Amino acid sequence: MVSNKLTKQDVIENADSLNLPTSVMQFLQGYLGEPEGGFPEPFRSKALKGAPVVKGRPGATLEPLDLGTTKRELREKFGSWITDRDVMSYAMYPAVFEEYAAHYNKYGDVSILSSDMIFEPVKIGREYIYDKEKGKRFYITPVAIGQVDPKTAEQDVFFELNGEPKRLTVQNKSTADKVVTRQKANPA
Repeated sequence: MVSNKLTKQDVIENADSLNLPTSVMQFLQGYLGEPEGGFPEPFRSKALKGAPVVKGRPGATLEPLDLGTTKRELREKFGSWITDRDVMSYAMYPAVFEEYAAHYNKYGDVSILSSDMIFEPVKIGREYIYDKEKGKRFYITPVAIGQVDPKTAEQDVFFELNGEPKRLTVQNKSTADKVVTRQKANPA
């Protein structure tokens, strides 16, 4: 509302044409229960456009869930790092959890990184501090980024890790789709 400069009246009048987030739509459908005094009408009806609503306690109609089986299935799909807490997250928000688990498997635990390491471009010469765990801190300073190899779409990244010079070869994803690669024959 704020970023689009909408008033309360604008939202009520245009509820059927607004692109509301899934979480808001599920709230209006009653997946989180019904608020004291009910939902605001006619906003709810217009926003839902005929989508089904949950009557009563949201969990009352759910099938029983075997948490042990669910944990085993999640571990088979995502790995041994799945905990009981992850199983509960999956039980409540399966699509959100699966997206999180896929991201976790691809990038690792990014919750320990500061936001600027994720949302801003890396700045050459700036020191980044990364706390892996209590008592284990890394100081990372990007030094230079090499040219992209047009044959492989790889480039070298030079940095200091706790004052030690390091080099890492990475795939440049912005150019990787332009590189033609052919699998080599297995010499065996």
